[in-house]
Amino acid sequence: MARLFLVCILILGALLLPASGRTQESLRTLTGMDREQMLDWSNPVLEFDLNIPPGASAAMLTLVADPGKTLPAKGSMLVVSINDNPGVMVNPRPEAFNARIDLPAAHLQAGINRIRITFEGANESLCPAKTDGGWQLDLARSRFDLSISPNIASFEALEGWLSAGAWALDRVSISQGALDSRSYGAFGALITQGLAVRAGRVPLVVSSERIAGVDFRARVDAVLAGPGIALRPGTRPVVEFQGRNTEEVLSMARLFAGRIIRLGGTRATPALLARAEPVQSRQALDGIITALAQPSWDARPFVNTVRAPHHGQTRLVVEMERPEWVSPDSTVLISVDGQKPFKKRLKNELNHFTIPMDRKSATVVRAFSIARQARPAAEGAHCIMPSEGTPLRLLSARIESNGYESAKGLSRFAIDGTPFAQNAGAGAAIVFSTRTKAQLHAAWRAVARVALVSGAPLTAAWYGDAADKAPEGSAIMVLGPRSQLAPQTIAGLPQVFASGAAAGPGDYESQYKKPRLSIARRAFAADADLPLGLGVAGWTQLQQQPVLILTGDRDGDFIPAMQAFADGPAINFFAGRVVRWRAGLVEINDIGAGIVPISPRGKWPAILFLIAGISLSGLWISLWHRMYANWRPV
Repeated sequence: MARLFLVCILILGALLLPASGRTQESLRTLTGMDREQMLDWSNPVLEFDLNIPPGASAAMLTLVADPGKTLPAKGSMLVVSINDNPGVMVNPRPEAFNARIDLPAAHLQAGINRIRITFEGANESLCPAKTDGGWQLDLARSRFDLSISPNIASFEALEGWLSAGAWALDRVSISQGALDSRSYGAFGALITQGLAVRAGRVPLVVSSERIAGVDFRARVDAVLAGPGIALRPGTRPVVEFQGRNTEEVLSMARLFAGRIIRLGGTRATPALLARAEPVQSRQALDGIITALAQPSWDARPFVNTVRAPHHGQTRLVVEMERPEWVSPDSTVLISVDGQKPFKKRLKNELNHFTIPMDRKSATVVRAFSIARQARPAAEGAHCIMPSEGTPLRLLSARIESNGYESAKGLSRFAIDGTPFAQNAGAGAAIVFSTRTKAQLHAAWRAVARVALVSGAPLTAAWYGDAADKAPEGSAIMVLGPRSQLAPQTIAGLPQVFASGAAAGPGDYESQYKKPRLSIARRAFAADADLPLGLGVAGWTQLQQQPVLILTGDRDGDFIPAMQAFADGPAINFFAGRVVRWRAGLVEINDIGAGIVPISPRGKWPAILFLIAGISLSGLWISLWHRMYANWRPV
């Protein structure tokens, strides 16, 4: 009994201690490279960038490597450096090794840090000889460890922590204070969205400030001089939104959600935030010019994703310039969704490529990578030195897509949150039909996922607790347990929206008479293996305006379903009018109006008849129109 009591004390003490410690990420995650990396005469350098928060006190790089086919020559070495500072030399024996390298804390800086791992030959050149051999790095087992302690003393430091990528503060508490339930719903939704878009992931909202990395509070006080945001510094900072009334507090929450507060002090006012940089997600091609301008021996690909219609066609259009001293045999490799890459030669000084980005699965997300393999034109040379200049110059790059006009309902919503996220939510009404704080917190996180998909917080949206109070003409999004949904909001939904009326991912088909349009069939072995939380999304209309319902199949499903929606890829597979999701898997229950269910026995004759009809009615004209008409930038 005494031992159990001691364990409880230790756990409680850990929760109450300042949020500090050592975190780590693998080099595979940090570099975005899925394969092992060879450092040798043809590719002597591996570089990657880290977004480090303020307060980093120490860093350690663990390298796991094997000798290449040609053993590393005597006198060759690996050099690890940060931000172009003098590097740490590693001179292992020509056998597999696991080295832990302490990196100088003085070389670390808050924000972007460039880590460089260089293979130097026996002649200490960035361009070693073929006979120098090389090392094959295991990126999955190699890792970067960072000791951090958030002692946040200003808004600028807070912003550094909130946007620090893998090390961002992602556990927050949001206190209600004197706010009424409707205002509290709006307050928390705005803050959660602002945090999600800053960090690139949805934060975890906890019920107690004692276990949160940062606490957000509201203060309504009629004697205040005016609205503002105050920061109480510390290892667990408190951010207080102040106003003489509720509307002033919410106005400051909208400013926080939509603006980056890069201030050296601890108080922000509307005047100081009016011209601040907006909060928005990284775009698909952000940074591509810098990435492709790196020296030719930097083999890191530019990797990102783009969201585009399910049934539309998407293409990448690139224009590149090749200097005279770079060989025409140099190439650019472009891969989509991990498929075999397109290999394009830079045979001209000015090169123009159009690459189709055909989707590999039933998702609106397409992952792509661009890598270049530049070679020097000089005979006998094998490596371009950094002093020679940029080997390739990207003149322009854009992604175009069509099919937006034909995407309706949940299919259109999955792309970028339309219509709710258009113009930062102007014309949208977000309704929280929840009973408990835990349900409300789960709903906040779901809306934050929509903000991530759209790329910006919904700061101009109306927030409330009843659909009938929403401004006239609003597009309405309702989140809440099924028993809390207003009858008028679900009246126009198909019958399969009802509780238990259709299958979710992993459910047995024999339980349901209606045909299924599944993209996750038999994903789980048996009902006992199914994750908790069957979510349901329904698309309908109310007074000619779109209505989206996000709920659970049953009341107990709501919280785990919203957590899965916020943290997983389910929204990427949404389509039609009614879908069910479990974890990251989606079942389409109703594809939309005009589709007549076909029995399994009679579906093949109907499909063959449909194919023949399409072929005879101008299939090629339709395909030509889809390929060359209605293109627009993504």
